[in-house]
Amino acid sequence: MEVCKEWIGQRPPILDRLYLRLKLKTSYLAGKVLDLEMLHRLGVEAKARLNLGENDKSLYFFNVVKQKVGPALQDELNLLAKGAGWFLSREMMIIYAYNDRNELYKSEVISGSRSSVSTQFQIKKLIDKLVSQILNEGGILKSIEIVHTHPSKDLLLYKSDRLVYLINGLGKADIDMASIVARLFKSQVIVKAISGSKISYSYELN
Repeated sequence: MEVCKEWIGQRPPILDRLYLRLKLKTSYLAGKVLDLEMLHRLGVEAKARLNLGENDKSLYFFNVVKQKVGPALQDELNLLAKGAGWFLSREMMIIYAYNDRNELYKSEVISGSRSSVSTQFQIKKLIDKLVSQILNEGGILKSIEIVHTHPSKDLLLYKSDRLVYLINGLGKADIDMASIVARLFKSQVIVKAISGSKISYSYELN
């Protein structure tokens, strides 16, 4: 196995690297930031180990649910940039609502901590406000999109004896929250996590 002792590409912020060491409860030599192209180029064995799969040239991440993996849109990159810091990054969130004429309504942008962005109560409050705007203008709620950032980059870490991959897609808490929103508002819900590697992980509930 090739051993790397330096970061390849841009390093995560200082406190992000410290947070990573504490989270993993271990040390590592260095690492490399993975982008979407690199994930596509991984071999079959590596993809299987990371719970990644391909179908009709689309990439999926299997963690709790089958998540679609793709490039982050410009608005999502802007959201990611809002939470970026030199020493520490934080999660950010915005909610979109669409009416029956497919018109878009946006919530305010919410700033969170390093590993959390909002509570179920806060999310419901933001959606209630958007739904009220739609109803007041004579429309009907059609769908909700919850977009938040996972500022950690998707990484390949080099340890003394092995390689460790870290993929920052949607977790169980994200899916549970989206399921609650879908039940409460009886609407289609799309939940997205935008990783620090500018990759979008999304799941749709009907």
